[in-house]
Amino acid sequence: MLAGVGGIDHALLVVACDDGVMAQTREHLAILQLTGNPMLTVALTKADRVDEARVNEVERQVKEVLREYGFAEAKLFITAATEGRGIDALREHLLQLPERGARQPT
Repeated sequence: MLAGVGGIDHALLVVACDDGVMAQTREHLAILQLTGNPMLTVALTKADRVDEARVNEVERQVKEVLREYGFAEAKLFITAATEGRGIDALREHLLQLPERGARQPT
């Protein structure tokens, strides 16, 4: 993950609903913090492999971890590729992101 992290404007964090937040989730967020907190989108994947209660629990866990690392404003999408669930919304969101270098200073 460290190779090529310079100049990140945006990151896509993927968390599988059947795994939830793992050590590497936190490691990736810590690395992103070091790059100056780029914009972040989160995709919760494999929502079709677990029940709705598990999806909700993973979503809660992810939001908590995002707050801990300063990414509370990250946009989150729940997806299930086998059903096409959430894929179009995620794709549209990513297509609407500003081009590299166009981010406004905060």
